[in-house]
Amino acid sequence: MAMLEKIIAWGKKQDSWLQDALVRVIQKKCSTELDVEKVAEILLYECGIVRNIPTKPATLSSFKTHSDGEEEHGKVILKKMYSLKNVNSLSKDSSLNFGERGLTIGHVDVSH
Repeated sequence: MAMLEKIIAWGKKQDSWLQDALVRVIQKKCSTELDVEKVAEILLYECGIVRNIPTKPATLSSFKTHSDGEEEHGKVILKKMYSLKNVNSLSKDSSLNFGERGLTIGHVDVSH
């Protein structure tokens, strides 16, 4: 099960304010100040502090995910590693650059 599916399965068991927050984060990939205010309104309603909320909370009950293991936004590509410490013979000022397609790993003997 992909991580997003695990989060959604957990989220479906949570209160509606948290489900609404998760839907907002998953759909938008970030939160705005307005999102935080809307989620706070839902939480205040659920706690009985306010009597009504302007919009119905979003739920995860009908939220769809990819079941084939593919993440929605593609794959992660490692392009560069730098400021490395304690990595064999590499100095802390060196960097490792990688191409976007394929990876060749070879053995380099540094002993003389």
